[in-house]
Amino acid sequence: MATVLVTGGTGFVGSHLVPRLIELGYQVRVLTRQATRGRALPAERCTIIEGSPLDPDACRRASRETDAIIHLVGILTENRQSSYREAHVQATRHLLAAAKENGVRRWLHMSALGSRPYAPSRYHQTKWTAEELVRSSDLHWTIFRPSVIYGKGDRFLTVLRNLFSQSFFRYFGMLPLPGGGASLLQPVAVRDVVTAFTRALILPETIGKEYLLCGPDRVSLSEICFLLLQREHQTVCRTPSSARLCSRLLLFAMLFAFFPLSALAAFAGSSSPEEWSILLAAWGGLSLLSLRSRPVLFLPIPWSVTLGLARFAEKLPSSLPIGREPLLMLEEGNIGDSSVAARAFGLKFLPFHDGLASLFPDAQASLPLPESSAGKEDRAERL
Repeated sequence: MATVLVTGGTGFVGSHLVPRLIELGYQVRVLTRQATRGRALPAERCTIIEGSPLDPDACRRASRETDAIIHLVGILTENRQSSYREAHVQATRHLLAAAKENGVRRWLHMSALGSRPYAPSRYHQTKWTAEELVRSSDLHWTIFRPSVIYGKGDRFLTVLRNLFSQSFFRYFGMLPLPGGGASLLQPVAVRDVVTAFTRALILPETIGKEYLLCGPDRVSLSEICFLLLQREHQTVCRTPSSARLCSRLLLFAMLFAFFPLSALAAFAGSSSPEEWSILLAAWGGLSLLSLRSRPVLFLPIPWSVTLGLARFAEKLPSSLPIGREPLLMLEEGNIGDSSVAARAFGLKFLPFHDGLASLFPDAQASLPLPESSAGKEDRAERL
């Protein structure tokens, strides 16, 4: 029975891949920095090895007596604990050396769609450098470049949906979209990514090959947000007029400026209790007015402004879910042709609308998928 080492096995893709490998009869090892994170994985035929892929000794221990390594380690944003170069390049270098020392021949590598030497983002640059290390090794390697991956536990659709369900979002009723949300994506279901990895293990003709993994639908960020909001039963105005946007912004500017200024005046003694009560009642009326049901307005934000705000946010002491690197990747889009992978692995990639319905089964059942301009062009070409 073959033994497979999975790095990043406690992450999003790994948490789906490890159980599938076990179902197929493999013995699985998972290298993780914190052994407690492996408790959610099946206990049968799964060994958790605590250690960092940046530790050469941990890599040697984890890869002993294994037949294949599936390398999934990666980070979307840098933090104080790990940089792109550490997570993507150094970890790959240590694991390749350990594989060579322990006689491991098969290597499946998770890269990213858009990886290239002169990409705008350092994420894609370091992913490419890691690919170069794999290609220059004498292992039997296969490289995968997936688009945005979605599924249960992802950091894409699930995060967006949770944001839209928050009370503060309903309170504001506006959704800022970088570049107007025009960036095209080709989301791929995690089940298809997992299938590609597991089938590559038993297909020798995939050795030395690189595959793009993309869903069949090209959708813009605004279309994705539209679908998710519709599934939250929220009315959406995707192209609000300038007057409508200005009136909404003015309402909230009044709401958040009126109360602090009136409170400051009261504390300074320039307002009587009667005047303060009137001001408080007026503020409460404005608050109730802002909470009434209204459509969500899509607010286009220029890329220059978005990137400037992200640069400012990165300098703050607290971690915010925004950064220049993810935005640079979003700005250039994330699309590709996965027909080669579909033929090689016998895959029929899940349509995005079907994946959305299976991920959120309690939502509305019959929402049409908005067709992007690229999708219309593709259809015209086919006709």
